[in-house]
Amino acid sequence: MKAMTRWAPAERRHLFWLSFVALFALALAACTREEAAPSREPSGEGEAEGADTVDTAESAAPAAQPALGRIVGRVVLKEGAELPIRPRKRGDAENQVEGCPEIEEADYRPVFEGEDGLVNILVTLTGDRERFFKELPPRAPQEVELVIRANCRLQPRLLGAVVGDALLLKNRSERPMLPYVGVQSFVETLSSGETRRQILESRGVFPVGCGVTGFCGSADLVVLAHPVFDVTDASGRFEIENVPADQDITIHAWHPLFQEVKESVRVPRGETVEVELTITPLERHTSPSEIRESTETGEGSPNESAQPTEPKKP
Repeated sequence: MKAMTRWAPAERRHLFWLSFVALFALALAACTREEAAPSREPSGEGEAEGADTVDTAESAAPAAQPALGRIVGRVVLKEGAELPIRPRKRGDAENQVEGCPEIEEADYRPVFEGEDGLVNILVTLTGDRERFFKELPPRAPQEVELVIRANCRLQPRLLGAVVGDALLLKNRSERPMLPYVGVQSFVETLSSGETRRQILESRGVFPVGCGVTGFCGSADLVVLAHPVFDVTDASGRFEIENVPADQDITIHAWHPLFQEVKESVRVPRGETVEVELTITPLERHTSPSEIRESTETGEGSPNESAQPTEPKKP
């Protein structure tokens, strides 16, 4: 029979305190776990689902969209009026380039009749300075093209752009050309297949043509402050998107050879308004014979001195 172990009083006190410390440590750990656990107060299941729905709806709510509409229509010639001829600009080449089509009267008529209206008329909008621009969606600068095509003619005849856009002037004919944009102190040869890039830094109307190396037709570059515009297409119609809605808008139809025409319009949000504008040529008409005569007298265009300078290169 084994003898029972007998502890000295000091040893019994030591063992007591060890046991006490161990029990205290276990109790403290249990309290810590309870405090760390998330408290769950009783609530109805529907209430919890409703809270989740609200949070989801708030996070998924789209940003407020600008109030926009659309305008479509056509521009027609005033009854009894004749289509004008573009006067020759000083420095324009009059001689035909070898290998290119003969110069015809149509080359001096940048605006002509399409199926539904006049082709190459600029249609743009204006409105209240603060409200109009506030509603316009953001637009990054874009590249616009003027091309001397294989037939040695500039296309398009009227090109619209916005300040900050880049003009790509391309020569896709088989001959070197000497194009100008605006009133330039000197011009550079644009070789066959070459592309020249220019930044459009200011608003204005810039006539485009070719110098003494040979005729390439004519065009007009119109640089605007905003992108809410269009140029009538081959059928004579236009379509303008992103029109500020529910406010008074003025629609303008214009071309350098025509008097500007204006009309007030109001576009409901999300809807399309169709308009028809009647435009009248400027009083001064120029015939092909007058164009040849201006070459001999050196008169050029009566408005040439008012033309803006050329766009700057990057």
